[in-house]
Amino acid sequence: MKSTVLKPESIKIIRLKGEKALFFHSDTLQIYPLDDIELISFLERYSNGDCQGLISQYGKKEFDKSYSIINDIINDSPQLTNFDFSQYEVPNGVFNTVVLPISGHCTLACPYCFAHVNGKFNFDDFTADGIEKAIDFSVSNVNSFSTDSPLCFVFFGGEPLMRFDLIKHAINYAKTKYADRNIAYSITTNGTILTDEIIQTFKENKFSVLVSIDGPDNEFNLRKDHSGRKSFYKVLDFIKTLKNNGIYTELRATIVNTNPYIVETFDFFEKQELPFFVTFAYTSENKDHHWAEYNNSLIESIKLQFDNLLDYYIGKIEKHEIIFNKKFYQINETLRFRQNKQIACGAGRTYFTITSSGNIFSCAHFMNQKEHSIGNINKVEITPDSYKAIKIEEIGECSTCWAKHLCLGHCVSQKISLGKRNDTATTKEECELEKIKMELYVKLYYYTKTLAPYVYEKRIENDDEKKPNDC
Repeated sequence: MKSTVLKPESIKIIRLKGEKALFFHSDTLQIYPLDDIELISFLERYSNGDCQGLISQYGKKEFDKSYSIINDIINDSPQLTNFDFSQYEVPNGVFNTVVLPISGHCTLACPYCFAHVNGKFNFDDFTADGIEKAIDFSVSNVNSFSTDSPLCFVFFGGEPLMRFDLIKHAINYAKTKYADRNIAYSITTNGTILTDEIIQTFKENKFSVLVSIDGPDNEFNLRKDHSGRKSFYKVLDFIKTLKNNGIYTELRATIVNTNPYIVETFDFFEKQELPFFVTFAYTSENKDHHWAEYNNSLIESIKLQFDNLLDYYIGKIEKHEIIFNKKFYQINETLRFRQNKQIACGAGRTYFTITSSGNIFSCAHFMNQKEHSIGNINKVEITPDSYKAIKIEEIGECSTCWAKHLCLGHCVSQKISLGKRNDTATTKEECELEKIKMELYVKLYYYTKTLAPYVYEKRIENDDEKKPNDC
């Protein structure tokens, strides 16, 4: 077994209520509950680099003894399990997921929308001919020569259902020309357009639907139409209709920096009884808003709200209630199996976006800026290297962060929007937000193991929420 050196930067002491704490060892993803006050203090000081202070207090012999005991415990535990990275180790230009921003218009005017540049979308609606060319190109570059290799098309926008005619054309074209191919469909929608025909299309083609809704109806729900009318109740009816028709649905929320209702937002989504993600407003090519600007005061406010969120989820764990928060299960799985997942996403590796002009982007977050294009469907060469998510071990600035194997270097598109490179860390403020989130989920993992062993692990192994297709 490879010996692990007990490095100060690999230690994170996560305080629990009372005098207990968790010793989180970031290099092995191992968690050690502690109730020894002196040991907790020793590890905290060691993690802060105060070795000389500890030696002065305890003496070199006692310091070495404590260090040796802790180091032996670390080395007696299993090492990280390497995640199967082969699905991402493919030549440039090999696709398995293709985002098609089919409409360059939207029914809403969300102020933080990442796709807005100077108040508009810088891409046009697709045409029928353009859709066919994008499908042809994608199928010819699918991640295998096998006809069984899955390829997922994600209809995007703007609001893609504004061009439902093109969605139908894309499906019919793919079914006619590529009947022998394993093609799946997904859509990201704001939930403001719904007809019986749309529902039938979703059902017949086993769509996965991601609905954007920012939580309960309050003053921080900013998803309004161009006349300033709120969309909340219309979208809620949309979601209920999808559920009633058995269509696989996930929800996604954006919390703006000053939102004081974080616990209420998570509670709202848990009560919808659908898988969901909640993210903070983030920096993008849209520079016309302040909702993604964070300072020490805002970060401290968010931290206090996450303390309350911890209590909320402990209550659910104690009652063995179903949890629908997808990040909860993702981190639970990583910690349970001690997985070295290496990269944050498949952007620029197997996941690409093609716009109506034929330009190819590693991520939809770049599609408004032509200078971020990595190629065109009319050209063979695709060069995503500086725009793709890379392994955490290749991001030098992240090497000393305790959350590196959980955060995985953060979102590459956000970093580039901030003028950074994909091999650098994000801003200090964004890092602090990530650490707040990761600390919450490490604590929740501990409480699931303590208060409800096997309950949530079984849900990971027998996931009843699996998507009906390969998207």
